[in-house]
Amino acid sequence: MSKITTEDCAKAVAANFPPEYGSDSDNWKRISKSGKKGEPIVRVFHHRALPLQALVNEENGAIVSTKYKGLAPWDVDPDSPAGEALGEMYGTNACIEFIRAHDLFPPSDFCFYVCSEEEAADGDVWYILCPIALLKRTGYGYTDQLDHFVLSHLPENHSEMEESTFVSDVGREETRALLLAKGFVCDAKFEAQMSGK
Repeated sequence: MSKITTEDCAKAVAANFPPEYGSDSDNWKRISKSGKKGEPIVRVFHHRALPLQALVNEENGAIVSTKYKGLAPWDVDPDSPAGEALGEMYGTNACIEFIRAHDLFPPSDFCFYVCSEEEAADGDVWYILCPIALLKRTGYGYTDQLDHFVLSHLPENHSEMEESTFVSDVGREETRALLLAKGFVCDAKFEAQMSGK
């Protein structure tokens, strides 16, 4: 059995690149490798020009899967070389348009907090979305625009009123039910943090 190398994985990433993402299939940099001999090994690659990452899974000396998913600012430390490169990429209109054109970020990547009765006292029901990866990595919420990541998954007639905060046209409990039905996650830690309880 021959050893699987980073080059082998990079070839698998290029060979399995979804055609709907364009023709730039071989512009990847390996970011990390986890696991060891005798265990499943996962190599993570970041695309150098698109907001994509590829996860290559190796088991028993063979590549068993290559998965592609969105790559967002909350996925990396902003002060790392990968974070700096991603920051530059996200400063372009092409990157945002690519995100809007492709369903890269499922609702299950985000948790939510629906405002309390007191906070909705003026009649406006609102909620905050937070990338779960960011919450796990830092313990904090996201303070930038999110709509281009989640727009296709928002309940009908919901929109972002300010960074990471969205307005609903229905009551609190119905809003909560709609978000859960769409696949957004109710996270007790985030709810406690946002409610101050």
